Amino acid sequence: MKEILKSISKRKLFNCLLFLQLLFSILYFLLSAISIQSVVTDKDTVLDTFVKDAVTEEVEKEDGTKETVEKVPAKKMAKIVKRPVAINDIHPLWTKHPNECTDEEYKEFYRTVFRDYKEPLFWIHLNMDYPFNLKGILYFPKINTEYESIEGTIK
Repeated sequence: MKEILKSISKRKLFNCLLFLQLLFSILYFLLSAISIQSVVTDKDTVLDTFVKDAVTEEVEKEDGTKETVEKVPAKKMAKIVKRPVAINDIHPLWTKHPNECTDEEYKEFYRTVFRDYKEPLFWIHLNMDYPFNLKGILYFPKINTEYESIEGTIK
């Protein structure tokens, strides 16, 4: 192995390294171009597209000449406006007064929070101030009235 490395001149080794760096730069540029297309969707509002300049560096060769080498290639970028989507309600049901809430609001809240398609059996809207402050809604789900006979079976 040492004999092979000694036989290769420094010039050839330097050229091979430059070629590999150029190859990786081209590959990086192609992958970044693909990634920007996958990031921008039809629903996005693109404000501006621009090209980020490449980062270059001057390298001195063995013969004393200087060469500009591209360290980071130019990258196509896009400014996208995405409107945030509210995950939760800004006015939760439990903070409202019980007289302000309708039966439909209670049922819809139960379906969204507990992911149950059935309606609850009943609910209690809690609003206590003494001995501590407590606000909440206590739901009682409907359960099947059919019970399996478990007498004589071991589970």
